[in-house]
Amino acid sequence: MPEIANFKALPISAFSDVPGGGNDPFVLSSDDPALLLTVSIDDDDATIEGDTITNETPNDANQIATVTDASGALVSTDACYVEWTATYTGTNGQVIEVWRIELDNGLRLFAVSEIPEVGVTFTTSNKDQGADGLDPLDIPATPCFTSGVLIATTDGPRPIEKLRVGDRVVLKDATESIIRWIGRRKYSLEEITATPKLRPVRIVQGALGSGLPKRDMLISRQHRMLIQSKIAERMFGEPEVLVSAIRLTTLPGVFIDESVKEVEYFHLLFDRHEIIFAEGAPSESLFTGPEALKALDREAREEIQELFPEISSMNYEPVPARCIPTAKRQKQLVLRHQKNNRPCVGSPDTKAYR
Repeated sequence: MPEIANFKALPISAFSDVPGGGNDPFVLSSDDPALLLTVSIDDDDATIEGDTITNETPNDANQIATVTDASGALVSTDACYVEWTATYTGTNGQVIEVWRIELDNGLRLFAVSEIPEVGVTFTTSNKDQGADGLDPLDIPATPCFTSGVLIATTDGPRPIEKLRVGDRVVLKDATESIIRWIGRRKYSLEEITATPKLRPVRIVQGALGSGLPKRDMLISRQHRMLIQSKIAERMFGEPEVLVSAIRLTTLPGVFIDESVKEVEYFHLLFDRHEIIFAEGAPSESLFTGPEALKALDREAREEIQELFPEISSMNYEPVPARCIPTAKRQKQLVLRHQKNNRPCVGSPDTKAYR
């Protein structure tokens, strides 16, 4: 089995300026040797050339990364994939390759071809090339609905593409909220063929239980749906948690739709993170966390920051509408629902259909 030996990595805490999607300059702020990690990737179906991992399939159970610290103590081991990779050049002339690695347990690392010099500013020299050949800022890692999805409003269900800023949307807590911003982006067949992560997840009618969703719906793979169950309450102490669509694909009737010829994604933003209804099923609005904002294009980020200037503050901490478990715990929750043949959502809320 292939293995990457002495693959050096650093936790995000070692950087004063964190690389963002292979685009932003960064500065290493600490030379503490205790922060240095070693990543070994052991995967019998990975293609590895030198220090480059070309198999980046998320949630591949065979793609295992073992992370150890400077003393050789085990830090973590889990399924692994590369979010993006880029070449950076420092103001001192040092050139390094940087890989953003994520484990299924949520651990994120920056693997580097050599340790960057402390205090030096590094800027990428292949700004538009992420791990998938596109600028990662153009990849919809944020919560996105697709055109045609019916959203519950105070005037009844309406296609998302017909919604406008100022429209009132029905919320899970039986109240309502005004749309503050809507984002949209269309991708061609050529783009989604070149970048499989752009393909939406299809949730067929009734796949989540209780007849939900009421119709087939397409959403981005990182869009979160609300899970309501006793299983969730036993696992997390809360009966309602949010789970990414890609984690739901082990369920019957939930899958990445390879037949889609083109896709248009929409973001809905409110004054805060909300649970709304899409095709009758409870789902999230846009969450303004740092990773979600990085996945938006620059124009969209600027528009949102103009509406909500507090987002730019270093002390800003967005509050999720419901508990968002780690990727590993989300997977465990879905598997327990599948094993026990339990629906992921309870009885539908009639407010979603008025």
